[in-house]
Amino acid sequence: MFNRPKALNAMNGPAFLELSRLLDEVRKDRNIRVLILTGQGSKAFIAGTDITEMRHMTPSQAREFALLAKEAIDSVISRSLSSLR
Repeated sequence: MFNRPKALNAMNGPAFLELSRLLDEVRKDRNIRVLILTGQGSKAFIAGTDITEMRHMTPSQAREFALLAKEAIDSVISRSLSSLR
């Protein structure tokens, strides 16, 4: 799933969008009971957010990027917790 080993799989805008899209797909398919997320390379699963992408952003754009990241992470947590019930 996460294939940016040179960046230690740090999440950038496209990665957060893809994760959100994937989670929406999973949420709609009641036949999916398990989702396994993997990271390429041997050094890190996900190093966090790729802040190098933010260096040319305006404060408003950086805020939107942070909100996109938060939404994706919240969706993973929400989906995980709801499956425990």
